[in-house]
Amino acid sequence: MDIKKVNMGIKRFITDGNTNGGASLNLNTGEYNPTQGYFVSLSGKEMIVDDLNTNTVLKYIQTHAGALAEINSFLGCWKHEGKFYLDVSEQITDLESSVYHGMKRGQKAIFDAGRGKSLYIPAAQNAGTETQKETYAKYAAQKFTESYKSKIK
Repeated sequence: MDIKKVNMGIKRFITDGNTNGGASLNLNTGEYNPTQGYFVSLSGKEMIVDDLNTNTVLKYIQTHAGALAEINSFLGCWKHEGKFYLDVSEQITDLESSVYHGMKRGQKAIFDAGRGKSLYIPAAQNAGTETQKETYAKYAAQKFTESYKSKIK
């Protein structure tokens, strides 16, 4: 990891977060705002802040260094209703798998990097056995994927 490249990436991340309302940065590879795949937040890694600045981002990175060390992990931010959301997101190439993992992690949406937009996904089933919950998540992810792909043809 090139520390100079990481520092430049973090500066750009903060600038774009403030100016454009969001950004994604892989601290391991330096990859910035990828245009392929889907992004799914990891559970328990979201932080909401009023101000996106160097101190806030560095503290977040330090707190979540283990999760951010994974090769497919990205530091992410987006702005919503005047607040900034920081998270660790996993880049997944397959839509159905992304929807499934998003549901299992309790996410409301995943991000389609190729189209630059959030996709609101079905909620996970809360009642029933673990087998029933798993079956529902797989079924719902498959149906969501079929519906989404038919709309973008």
